[in-house]
Amino acid sequence: MAHQERSLPFYTSSEEAENAIKKAGRYMNWLALRLARPILATGLLVSVLFFISSFLDRPTKFRTLKAIPTSMSSTSTHAAVTWSDYAYVQYVTDDNYLCNSLMILEALHRYRSKADRILMYSEEWKVPEQNQRSGNISVEGQSLAKERDLYAAKLVPIKLQSFERAGGDQTRKDSYKKLLAFNQTPLSPVAMPHAYWLDDFFLCSAVLLVEPSQREWRRIEAVLQREDSGFDMEVLNTLYKDQCMVLPHCPYILLTGDLRGKNHTRYLGSDETWNATEISREVKYVHFSDAPMPKPWLRVADNYMAAHRPEWIDVGGGREMDCADRDGWSGLYQKRQSIRGRV
Repeated sequence: MAHQERSLPFYTSSEEAENAIKKAGRYMNWLALRLARPILATGLLVSVLFFISSFLDRPTKFRTLKAIPTSMSSTSTHAAVTWSDYAYVQYVTDDNYLCNSLMILEALHRYRSKADRILMYSEEWKVPEQNQRSGNISVEGQSLAKERDLYAAKLVPIKLQSFERAGGDQTRKDSYKKLLAFNQTPLSPVAMPHAYWLDDFFLCSAVLLVEPSQREWRRIEAVLQREDSGFDMEVLNTLYKDQCMVLPHCPYILLTGDLRGKNHTRYLGSDETWNATEISREVKYVHFSDAPMPKPWLRVADNYMAAHRPEWIDVGGGREMDCADRDGWSGLYQKRQSIRGRV
């Protein structure tokens, strides 16, 4: 039985949708780019670990992209990897993110990823044992059981901690829970991609490579108690910005909002020609951050979505239009819905 999404409002006008988005969080326009949660794995391929494991050591100083090898043998890398030392780790705090985690696990299972798959979830959700009837089990419990039984996820119940310094900001509190991955088990570098969409150099926490460490978790807890701790991304940059390994954002992460933009130099980082079709095909992880569009599990009217999709680009003096950005953008949302329907 597929996990059922909660009944959500269907917005019939741009004005209603705009107001709903503003009420959902005053940070939507600016902060959506800085919140990092696993939304959709359109191809979080095992090649990510192939790539990382070949140059993973303990850096003593900041590394630039020049330190990363330009070529490597995936065959030799595969032979050198002890997959039991690696795991894809996710956390869920509500049923929306439980649905998204199910989609990611399905993709990892489909691509036959060799690393473990760990899902941290609220201990308040009761999970049935294998072969147990689901009579009085909640929808959340049934979904967790599905992730365990169909996609080989290792379920780790956690007590959702309260971070008092976050005040009444629930979004900020929820962003901290991802950092619990550091507290799962022994000191290694942290590897993060560059948050290419920001003006200043900053590292993005949407995709992380970490080795759990109680020592590092204690350092993180100390920062969380500070008045200026910020969100999870700020916490990680405070501790690791000048020490961690920088992963190239291309092709490992893409914001959907980039397909609606006209200036792509931040993503490309060079004079390379923007090719939305090629980039959409190569990217490993898509982060739905696309204000004023809401998150993809919030339904909007067709006319609202049509009003905010990328424009056609005139490439032939009115005789020829480039539709690649629009097609790529629409395709990502359609693919998300297709995967959602399948799981």
